Amino acid sequence: NRLIENLQTELQLKNQQLEEQSCELRQTKSEQRQTEALLANESAMKRDQKDAAEKRICLESQLSRMKAEVERLNSELNIGGCSLSRTLGRPTKKTGRPRKGVFEDLVDERRQRGDLGWVLRTRRSVPSPAFCAAGTSAASAAIKSSKSPADINRDVLSSDRLTYGLREISLETGRPMPELMSEAGAILDEMSHCLSMFAIRSFGYAVAKVMKRIYRGVFVNTEGITQLRKACSEYPVVLMPMHRSYADFLLLSLVCYDYDLPLPAIASAMDFMGMQLIGSILRNCGAFFIRRSFATDRVYWLTFVEYVKTHVRDGLHPVEFFIEGTRSRTGKSLYPKTAVRGSPRYKWAAVVLVRARL
Repeated sequence: NRLIENLQTELQLKNQQLEEQSCELRQTKSEQRQTEALLANESAMKRDQKDAAEKRICLESQLSRMKAEVERLNSELNIGGCSLSRTLGRPTKKTGRPRKGVFEDLVDERRQRGDLGWVLRTRRSVPSPAFCAAGTSAASAAIKSSKSPADINRDVLSSDRLTYGLREISLETGRPMPELMSEAGAILDEMSHCLSMFAIRSFGYAVAKVMKRIYRGVFVNTEGITQLRKACSEYPVVLMPMHRSYADFLLLSLVCYDYDLPLPAIASAMDFMGMQLIGSILRNCGAFFIRRSFATDRVYWLTFVEYVKTHVRDGLHPVEFFIEGTRSRTGKSLYPKTAVRGSPRYKWAAVVLVRARL
């Protein structure tokens, strides 16, 4: 019995030792898990700190770029540290128009002065680049470079390129040359503009009245006007404005008339020619009408290309194309169409992108 009691006592001691060891093991595992959690939290904090540092660097770079852009815009607008609202309403010394940086308000002067004297004034037209290259004076160049629409049509019909293209069509199809020339003349009569200063002055008077009522201001970049005037005197110019509304070509023609720039010949769709009053007004104001699709009509294509090339080559009138092909119905810019864009292809033609902003 004594031996059994001793064995039971030893067994109890061993059980107590095993319980103590199991408690220590559980405590060790708990401490290990806490240590792992602390290490995981520390690594997550390090990653967050790294991401925050990268974001801060990115934001600082964006801020520096924005500051550089603001400084560049301030230098372009010649306003230094002044805000646009402080410069708005400051008149220029030459024209007396309110300025917004390098922009002049075109409508404000019309509100202060009468429109009749403005449309009847004598314009100082820019001489053609062809005559400037020949070394003639500006006054004689302006007189010599003025051609009537009939003279332009006559130059187109007597062009060697048009005659050569029609002769090839005659050889391929068997049609006689007089018939092809007659068709080209009919196409040219349908297409060509009849630019008249009387119609332009009359329509400009009405447009100025409307502009004063619907717009608070029309701001024109004077530095861009200076560059455009220089380009018109040195190179043929093609104007390609946005076509977000019907006011685009009206504003551009109004700016050209006000700043004594050559009035553009505007490419217009054939839809406007069907309007009795509007079609004749637009044609007399410099619009020439083209079909929306004429890729298969070789005679029409040759006549159209030669008509545009004659304007671009002589530089009498800047050719105005809406590269989007149609008016945007949503107020956003559309993708450019490539059908008309390839026609006035001259390596010495200065293409000027113009956007009229209100």
